[in-house]
Amino acid sequence: MLSVMGVLLFGYLLLNLGPGHVKPLFTPLTAGSFSGNLLIMLATPKEAAGIKRAIAAVGLSALARVLGVTRQAVFLWQLNRIPAERVRAVVKATGGKVTAAELRPDLFG
Repeated sequence: MLSVMGVLLFGYLLLNLGPGHVKPLFTPLTAGSFSGNLLIMLATPKEAAGIKRAIAAVGLSALARVLGVTRQAVFLWQLNRIPAERVRAVVKATGGKVTAAELRPDLFG
């Protein structure tokens, strides 16, 4: 997994290759250029285990349908943190088999 510094260095190198080379895919972040909407928080192993238990308890498609999101969104919560506004709905959908603290211990633990 690339570190943040690795990603920034990669972006910097792409920008400075010069004309005729590969065009940059993104620009490095600078102070004041960051948008909070771009931030992706990776799930901790404990959080990933919680959403996996929820999927096992209800089923991926059923959980997505109950929450009104796509199956892909629910699947990606295993990698990225489940949005805080969805935690209580997941707990309710599983009938309490998964707790809010299992899904987001940073908020409910």
